Amino acid sequence: MSEAEACAEQIHRALPKVKAGTLRIWGEWFGPPYDNWHTIKTCDANGDRLRLDFDQSEKLLVWSPTGLTVDKSTFRVTGAKRVRWECLKGALTAAYCLHFAYYNFCRIDRTLRMTPAMEAWIADNLWDLAELLA
Repeated sequence: MSEAEACAEQIHRALPKVKAGTLRIWGEWFGPPYDNWHTIKTCDANGDRLRLDFDQSEKLLVWSPTGLTVDKSTFRVTGAKRVRWECLKGALTAAYCLHFAYYNFCRIDRTLRMTPAMEAWIADNLWDLAELLA
């Protein structure tokens, strides 16, 4: 059984008691903190990929997840090779997705002196808008 499959099994046991909340990916808020409220509805695993489906037609795909914590007050995955957020509910959510991608891949953080994605070893270079939108 892969780590993703073990995570999916653990999440299935905890549902529906998993606390709803806002998302932080790589330590950064996805949208304004506490402004986006997400509830996990289902999850499954396929090989090393964990897929979480949320209540507003959103999906979080996590490849090679590690460090899962699931209880009534916490849902946390501390490590992954790759993370992808899919928004399927309109222009406003698409704008959040674009902002999130720009923030993490195209913008140098003053404190880190690199992008958050480079710090997390997700990207090895600064992306320009053409690369982001490709």
